[in-house]
Amino acid sequence: MVVKSIFFCIVLWFLSLNFFQENPCDVVSQYPQWAAFFLRGAVVLLFVAVMTALKKDFIKKVSYAVVITGVTEAVLSLLQLYGFAEPRHGIFRQTGTFYNPGPLGCYLAFALPLALKEFLSAENKTIKYVSGIALFVMLTALPSTMSRTAWIAAFAASGYVFWNMTTVSEKIKKHLTLTSVISAVLVCAVLFFGLWKIKSASADGRLFLWKISCLAIEDKPVTGHENFSGAFGKFQEKYFSQPGNLETDDVFNAATPDYAFNEVLDFTVRNGIVKTAVLVFVFVYLTVMAHKRKLYGECAAMLAFGICAMTSYPLHIPALTAALLTVSAAVFSHIYNAEKRYFLPLFFAFLSVAFLMNYPAKNDLKKIEKLWLTAKVSGDLSKYQELYIGGFENARFLFEYGQLLDKHDINPTSILEKCLLLTADPMPLNIIGRWYQKEKNFLEAEKCFLRARFRNPSRLYPEYLLYCLYDEPEFFNAEKRKQQYEIIINKKIKIDSPAVREMIKKVEENESVK
Repeated sequence: MVVKSIFFCIVLWFLSLNFFQENPCDVVSQYPQWAAFFLRGAVVLLFVAVMTALKKDFIKKVSYAVVITGVTEAVLSLLQLYGFAEPRHGIFRQTGTFYNPGPLGCYLAFALPLALKEFLSAENKTIKYVSGIALFVMLTALPSTMSRTAWIAAFAASGYVFWNMTTVSEKIKKHLTLTSVISAVLVCAVLFFGLWKIKSASADGRLFLWKISCLAIEDKPVTGHENFSGAFGKFQEKYFSQPGNLETDDVFNAATPDYAFNEVLDFTVRNGIVKTAVLVFVFVYLTVMAHKRKLYGECAAMLAFGICAMTSYPLHIPALTAALLTVSAAVFSHIYNAEKRYFLPLFFAFLSVAFLMNYPAKNDLKKIEKLWLTAKVSGDLSKYQELYIGGFENARFLFEYGQLLDKHDINPTSILEKCLLLTADPMPLNIIGRWYQKEKNFLEAEKCFLRARFRNPSRLYPEYLLYCLYDEPEFFNAEKRKQQYEIIINKKIKIDSPAVREMIKKVEENESVK
């Protein structure tokens, strides 16, 4: 009993790590080493779970831990929604301990079927009552996250639990007719159309994002590109540089994402098809085995995670990754009982070592975080230089360093070229082009500004820089300047801002003078 209690506390602590980070979701993109920390912790937890192979009620302890954290997230998000607590992002009213409502919705969708399983299967009235309250709280918080992916995942996972743990399936089969099937299909089609219509621009953007991701996979199907955002920027630039593509609606869908919003595509871009196939196989195997062992709540949670992974980025969120691997550990410990205990500890010990070797902690994270924050606040170039010499390479850091060098009138080209390998953002190209223009190397400046245009044609700034370049007395081109003027005046603005309006105003004033 003591061992089980201690292990339950360890699981609960592991799932609650999100609560102790000031900015838990953003930390992965800023400090990739944090992802390594969570993965190492997850592997150790998985190893311990398999070694321990506690009795069947161990899986209930894991369910309770996930539901507890899910309810906590739901309560906190509702307090934020009604103004009793501060969200973790200035734009959104409801985030839980996450950085935006999307991951919050995915976490609630993951925890919800586990609570439903306990509610339907519990013989103890207290557990049934508490599970019912947990269900109600999470269902109350879920709709306001406005995460369509989470809604679909929660609906599918809950439907799966109802189908397998109640007599709903028998009743449906008994009254199944062609008319009812057609009606159900039509209702689902209308619902999906409605969900698409709520945020149609977002849905179209993701479809285009996946299209460019597939181009990156096609280029390196086996080895992958290591960094998703850098590869995406490169192939988006290549796509829009082809004749005719700048005249399509895809221009409005162009973006500079950190993730593919599809974990299979994201992982394939970074690691290649072979590693992705292994990852998908393990996930599907665990889900199928959970179904066969009648672990319906755990199977439904993994199903919800899989649905979220198709249109979101749960594997990039430490809390969601921890939750998935904890439930996976519980499924493993249930499947492989004491009779099969001898082989698995050795296998997972080897797996743990492999993870430790593949995710080395190269930097002292606390020191990096403190030094970077100090450098940001003070604008001290020497501190950025210290981090850079120390081998810290991150897209945001490199861009900030390049901007600071630019302000100090030091050529940042080498730094920003490294930055371009890690980000899809065209801004590094804009700064590099401005330096070429300053050095009177106008042809190279033009190449940079054109690349910036193709890298994200929804942006106005590269067009403005090209207009200014063609207005240079030493590189004057009246025809091209006129073309740029027409592009700027007629361009559909994706995100309006004072800077955008100022650029348009300057161009109009300049043309009126000419």
